[in-house]
Amino acid sequence: MFTAFENTRSVNNKRFLVQRICASVDVHSLVKEQVFYPAVQSVLQGSSPEHGSMKALVRHIRSLEPVAEMVDGPIQRLSDHVNQHVSELHDGMFPQLKASSIDLVELGSRMARRKAELIALHS
Repeated sequence: MFTAFENTRSVNNKRFLVQRICASVDVHSLVKEQVFYPAVQSVLQGSSPEHGSMKALVRHIRSLEPVAEMVDGPIQRLSDHVNQHVSELHDGMFPQLKASSIDLVELGSRMARRKAELIALHS
């Protein structure tokens, strides 16, 4: 979605993508906070959701008019935050979780169910 936003000149596409990007970050954050972190806290002690800066950036982006050039910088910053977050998960948390006794298939199923519920609420 970030690449599509970067490559589009269409005002309607930008509006649509801003809404999708913001909703996706919201849903991701909620699923992690409500399902993922509580389930893995015994393995990842001291680990806590680090979505505060992304949430603040989403609130800021939503306050901007998507056709304004002012939204391009915040969307790029959000993209950078998301990419950094993904790298941290893959390099840090996921290897620890794979080595643990947590049923990752069951956890993934719970996360997918909650994600579907939250997407339905955003629709």
